[in-house]
Amino acid sequence: MATSCPIDLDVLRLRSEIASLYTRVAAQPDGEFHFHRGPAYAAAFLGYDATELEALPADCSRSFAGVGNPHLIAPIDASATVVDIGCGAGMDLLLAAHRVGGTGKAIGVDMTPDMRDRARSAAAAQGLRHVGVIEGDATSLPLPDAILNRAKTGFGVPTAAWMNKASIQLAQARSPAAASKGLTSRRWAQFVLGSLSTHPAWSPSP
Repeated sequence: MATSCPIDLDVLRLRSEIASLYTRVAAQPDGEFHFHRGPAYAAAFLGYDATELEALPADCSRSFAGVGNPHLIAPIDASATVVDIGCGAGMDLLLAAHRVGGTGKAIGVDMTPDMRDRARSAAAAQGLRHVGVIEGDATSLPLPDAILNRAKTGFGVPTAAWMNKASIQLAQARSPAAASKGLTSRRWAQFVLGSLSTHPAWSPSP
């Protein structure tokens, strides 16, 4: 049965407002917002390793506004490919990039240009040439089909109105191994924590 949003939602306006909000977070992470931000919050409330966060560029971690810690869900193997949907300024993305090493790949997907710029700059500052950051969100993934084992997304599916489309995108991208574990398209879209994927065809830009 199809699911629809019970209100008359202007999706284009919503996307614009979300992009505007996170553009401000990127530019002024210490400004006034209705949600927590930064490495101190991540370490104190979400269980991130404070030492790991201190090793990241400040522009990356200060703009962090996540609501969970995907690195506690499952280990990321060396040489794996990680896809972070809604990567923001790249804090989780860079942590994952360090875990997979130079033989792996870390792909960040975000709809906000300023956040993508910060993620790219942070990766470059740390010499992480196996990191790539591209435009998109959970409803429009610029990735080939059948390549994901799991995907991490914090704000890639922000509303029920986008859930069906995001569900289809993620179902198309999931690998046969993920499907064999019983992840239906609906459960796949709702599985918002975790960050392992297999994406051998994708190569980050230098």
